[in-house]
Amino acid sequence: MRTTQTALRRATSLAICAMAIGSARADVATAISYDTQNLQHTSWLVPAAVNQSDPVASAVSVANFPPIGTAGHGTYMDIYASSKASGQMEVAIDRLRAGGRVDSVASWHDTINNQSGNSQNYRMNLDLSSLNASMGGFISNTSQRDFRAGFVANVLVNGISVWQTAQTFKLTGNQASVVKNGVDIGDATVTQGGSDNADFSFALSNYQGSANLGSFASGQSADVTYQLSTFAYWDDPAGCSYECGQVSIRAVDPLGAGGSRIVSAPVPEPESYALLLGGLGVVAGVVARRRRALLK
Repeated sequence: MRTTQTALRRATSLAICAMAIGSARADVATAISYDTQNLQHTSWLVPAAVNQSDPVASAVSVANFPPIGTAGHGTYMDIYASSKASGQMEVAIDRLRAGGRVDSVASWHDTINNQSGNSQNYRMNLDLSSLNASMGGFISNTSQRDFRAGFVANVLVNGISVWQTAQTFKLTGNQASVVKNGVDIGDATVTQGGSDNADFSFALSNYQGSANLGSFASGQSADVTYQLSTFAYWDDPAGCSYECGQVSIRAVDPLGAGGSRIVSAPVPEPESYALLLGGLGVVAGVVARRRRALLK
């Protein structure tokens, strides 16, 4: 009995053992962009984009756009993206107040290199929060407005997506709606400020989970990329030239130095499964005998 219990503990330990993978090889990148998309009410704005990459930390904002005139894009929009090798990521469009579309993208990249001597299964930890959006504002004809905002979280292994979730929040005329794609991480709560011109708010609860990256034999390696992005779209044909309506959205994954992006656990050998199942059978038999004894 003692030998079986020892084998059971050993097999169970092999099955649940987790080993953090360091981020010494991690690198990060950020990018933001704005496009008028030939819509009305773009004022005198012009398309612009900026991107940055770094081994440790990257952050870009609308202040990094090339200057135009004396005011610049910052008068009509506030865009921000940041990513750190320690795992912290944030993408935000705090306001878009002119026609067009803006995008904010943060990415984190690392390399799996299995040198453990046996097969390993790898997973990526996800901690999505601050999934909030708002849109609306004073316009002359609410029935013609088309405001949208959304986020996408995407995990890729060797360039192939293995886990993705996305939600788009819409305000078409006076009707608010939500479109979901990929992994379902919950339903957003939609509230209205009290009048047609008041903002609609979308709030999604925090999500914690993991993406299965697959199993790799000893000596194998793979590239892993995690992309977090948001977008906002503003079209108001009947509105004023700018600043009457607004669209905002934010998404954060705060997993920092205190957590681990990628974790691994040994893939149990067939004999380990046999030991585990055999040990569970022994335990079940002992419990059954004790129950029968109590019923006598």
